[in-house]
Amino acid sequence: MPIIINELKKRGYTFTTIASLLGKSDSQIMPPANQDSPYLVYDKAVFMLIQGWRLGLSVLFYSAIFLGILRLAIFVFLSRKQVKRYKETEIDPSFTPFVSVVIAAYNEEKVICKTIHSILSSNYPAFEVLIIDDGSKDDTAVVVQESYVNHPLVRLIKKTNGGKSSAVNLGFKEAKGEIVVALDADTLIAENAILLLVNHFKNEKVAAVSGNVKVGNKGNLLTNWQHIEYVTGFNLERRPLPLSIALQLYQVRSVPGERRR
Repeated sequence: MPIIINELKKRGYTFTTIASLLGKSDSQIMPPANQDSPYLVYDKAVFMLIQGWRLGLSVLFYSAIFLGILRLAIFVFLSRKQVKRYKETEIDPSFTPFVSVVIAAYNEEKVICKTIHSILSSNYPAFEVLIIDDGSKDDTAVVVQESYVNHPLVRLIKKTNGGKSSAVNLGFKEAKGEIVVALDADTLIAENAILLLVNHFKNEKVAAVSGNVKVGNKGNLLTNWQHIEYVTGFNLERRPLPLSIALQLYQVRSVPGERRR
């Protein structure tokens, strides 16, 4: 704008104000706002509200960041404390109640035998394996029958499709064990996994135990992210939860006695 004004002045143009053209003063052209006007009160209220809203959002945003960092720090501290306690845990070889391993399977013919084999390789002395075929459309039941038809520890139960929860519930009803271990059909367990899980039930206050789940087929970005999710979800966030390592607190009651998972 200054460059344009200077150039126009060189060409003979002159500049003035509206007040000079009308013969009025600046205060007459632009009078001060009426402090008694109700519109001014509304204007101040609106701007104060907007300012307070922005301040509130800023406080909320930074508070969320602070609480998230504090939560992470507490979880790391408690998880490390639990890991230390776990390393000091002594296994009681005489505590071996009968265990039922329940697997709800739906269209799992490619992986179900590997899962069953990993369970049968366990060093736990007293257990059974229940395969609940939830109306699979593939040959899940067929491959189980062909591979374990004469195996005394494996039972196959077929049902119409009703969802994983209905299959697991049926497995709980049919289970003979005092303790029930529920597994996914594509999960492989370590040979000492059942022994480690059962050992925690020596404490009568423990109602449930969660295993350390890991992704075994990391190979792309999706599976790597899933691995991170499992590590943080099972190994970090669930470790600090109360009642020892009882992470999914519910009890499955039956007659006679009581089952714990």
